[in-house]
Amino acid sequence: MQNKALEKAGLPYTYMAFEVDNTTFASAIEGLKALKMRGTGVSMPNKQLACEYVDELTPAAKLVGAINTIVNDDGYLRGYNTDGTGHIRAIKESGFDIRGKTMVLLGAGGAATAIGAQAAIEGIKEIKLFNRKDDFFSKKRLPLRS
Repeated sequence: MQNKALEKAGLPYTYMAFEVDNTTFASAIEGLKALKMRGTGVSMPNKQLACEYVDELTPAAKLVGAINTIVNDDGYLRGYNTDGTGHIRAIKESGFDIRGKTMVLLGAGGAATAIGAQAAIEGIKEIKLFNRKDDFFSKKRLPLRS
């Protein structure tokens, strides 16, 4: 799927999967730089750990404390959390402006947290959260306040 998207966009890249855990993550990042790879996707369990290895985090990535994308600009690494960005972009492309509105989020996992963070950055007025475990989101409440 990734390679088809790259091809369709006319980009000269190839998407490859590598199995990396927290014991080999630092070496993998050094390899990314040494091989001049353009970037990488990051999956669990490395999303929080990856924040420590980049030179810059986007505002949403800072709020969430996790990244799923690293872009390599000549050895300078930027970390992104694209879950919220993608969701909010889809809402905007449908013609809906979230600024000043109230959002309802069902769940408080990683994707919901990223969506909430991006919504806060983009001007959402209020987020109503419904989650099975109330204590889980209480830990995230302060960082998401804008």
